[in-house]
Amino acid sequence: LGYNLSEVEVFPEGVYNGAYLNGTALADLVGDASGLSRVRNPNAAVSELVGVRSGLSSILNGPLPILSVRQFVGLHELVSGFPAAVENQLLSQNRFGRLFGNVLTLGDVHLSPDTPAVRAFRDYLVARADAPGAFEARLHGSEAEAVGSILNATDRQTWALVHFDALEPCGVNYTLRLNYTTLPSTWSRVAFVARGLDTDYQKYWLSGALSLQREVHSFALHLADPAAADGILRGHAPPRAGHRG
Repeated sequence: LGYNLSEVEVFPEGVYNGAYLNGTALADLVGDASGLSRVRNPNAAVSELVGVRSGLSSILNGPLPILSVRQFVGLHELVSGFPAAVENQLLSQNRFGRLFGNVLTLGDVHLSPDTPAVRAFRDYLVARADAPGAFEARLHGSEAEAVGSILNATDRQTWALVHFDALEPCGVNYTLRLNYTTLPSTWSRVAFVARGLDTDYQKYWLSGALSLQREVHSFALHLADPAAADGILRGHAPPRAGHRG
């Protein structure tokens, strides 16, 4: 009885993390962001958005790079800025919600509980986004208070709720909640006749859930640094907030 061991194969790290979002190419498809605000024909708006979505296909159908919150907000800015009448018409069409997730609508990020460390994360998230006015990061005393505020805010969009059960140097425990329509269903389902790859997993990317998760984890690395932890626990955002993760 004998056996053979396969050869050890080494793959460069860049093969997996070298994918990037080519914003210039996407901008070429639809014009610059300010140009979108001049669109007057709803049919033109639809065709432009379809063009942007096609430009994302090469990213969504390959190894997914996790966008930073700044990159995700930048993608949102690329497809926003339509006149109110056009935007309302687009949002009334379910297919654009399915195609773009939160990229098209974005909204506020709600954080709880209101502690010095969570305040530091809020400042860190806003600094990392580097996009004043793109979204607001709102603090709440508890998760229940945050949920109540979201449900009662009929005039504001919500991107996500991030609740921290623990935010300490040796322990980070959090819950990330988004609208159920923007994430894959967790119900078990068997399709006896199905072809191709189920692309529901792409919703994690399009909803911005992975981008927000990336920022929480990046912040946790700062919190694990003894040189920064004391300041964070007193409510101060990490130094050089825009340069890690």
